[in-house]
Amino acid sequence: MTNALAVCLLVTLFSCSNLSSARQIPKECAKGPGLWCQSLRQAAECGAVGHCIATVWVNQDQTIRKNDVSNKFVTLFSELKDINDLINEEYLGLRVKSACRSTPQAAYKLCKQNTAGFEKYLSHVLASKTSAETICRIVGMCNNEKLEQALEKKTEPKKHKEQLLGTEQCTWGPSYWCSNFRAI
Repeated sequence: MTNALAVCLLVTLFSCSNLSSARQIPKECAKGPGLWCQSLRQAAECGAVGHCIATVWVNQDQTIRKNDVSNKFVTLFSELKDINDLINEEYLGLRVKSACRSTPQAAYKLCKQNTAGFEKYLSHVLASKTSAETICRIVGMCNNEKLEQALEKKTEPKKHKEQLLGTEQCTWGPSYWCSNFRAI
């Protein structure tokens, strides 16, 4: 009798400990697929990457606002889709990190945030019939207002103050320097 009671207590203890280690899903995920499928990050946090691939992303035909960063990532994802059967998650992560490093400094931090740790999910999206443009958008490197604003700030030319030669007394030469002691 005591052995049966001990076994029941142990089973109860182990089953309760498994419940406490279950993955916590953010409350926003209760809002449904409209929220889940906005980005790869959101879909991953809500555990809905498979759903978003099958029902939303595969059917989307994205029009991408062109800039250097979006062009680079659309090309990257097109290339990766072509060789998807030959690559692993590690290679995928390295290629995406390399693409992030080659973006302007204003885009680098955002790129790193948007892609870090999502190689597994990205490989599933690449294996699907999701377009490279849609992949670029869900990763956050295309049609991203924050990215475009950062790039605009960076591309504004700095106004240089024109300096004429000879305007500084130090450039007037020895005839000036040696003319009096106040010049020194």
